[in-house]
Amino acid sequence: MNEEPIAVCNANFTQKEFVRMFAYRVYRNPVILLINIFFVLIGLFLFIDLLLGIEIKISLLIQVIIYLILLNGMTYVVGRIRYRQNCSMLPQNSQMQTVFFSDRAEKRQNGMATKVLYYRDIKKIRHHNRVHYLVFPNLIWFAVPDDQFIQGNWDTVWNVIRDKKRK
Repeated sequence: MNEEPIAVCNANFTQKEFVRMFAYRVYRNPVILLINIFFVLIGLFLFIDLLLGIEIKISLLIQVIIYLILLNGMTYVVGRIRYRQNCSMLPQNSQMQTVFFSDRAEKRQNGMATKVLYYRDIKKIRHHNRVHYLVFPNLIWFAVPDDQFIQGNWDTVWNVIRDKKRK
């Protein structure tokens, strides 16, 4: 496996970027999305009933609002906790990179491959807020920011992945 990489991307994220990516992944979960939509609709109907003068219990509307605040707030809190866990496990000067080859992508920590995933296994590629998400089976996601490439660029990687997926 001594071949030249086609692209190298730094994968060290700030806490704000990590929490944003974590929340994006959580809200992409169909169960969480349906629960959120369900409670937003219930809250909307209860609020409309309240405006129309239909007798409802105010406490029910307050419970729905509290649920929505707790669910969405806990997503942020858990994202911060996960970021701190990841940072505490890594040495201070740890360098995380995503290295792209002609047939695979590797997550590397200080030059050692920790995860190796092949392009043929990619289920989806998503793009959100200047970050590309490579979605693999078993809930594995590689986050690749547009502006963190130190060698190559996303277009090169995208062309290689597209060619591998066509075969």
